[in-house]
Amino acid sequence: MQTLTTTIYMIGVPPEITLVVKAFVVLAVCLIQSEAFRQSIVFRWKTRHYPGEREAKRHAA
Repeated sequence: MQTLTTTIYMIGVPPEITLVVKAFVVLAVCLIQSEAFRQSIVFRWKTRHYPGEREAKRHAA
């Protein structure tokens, strides 16, 4: 957290915004550590479909 704070100050972000940035980082870390969240991301990643996918399969066949 201290490294994040120092980096934000060095970039020139106002101190009021630092708390918002830290809150987002804490939220992201909590979500990443959540097994349910990771499983949902993996599921969505494996079942994603791209618009050109059907077209590519048709040309490859």
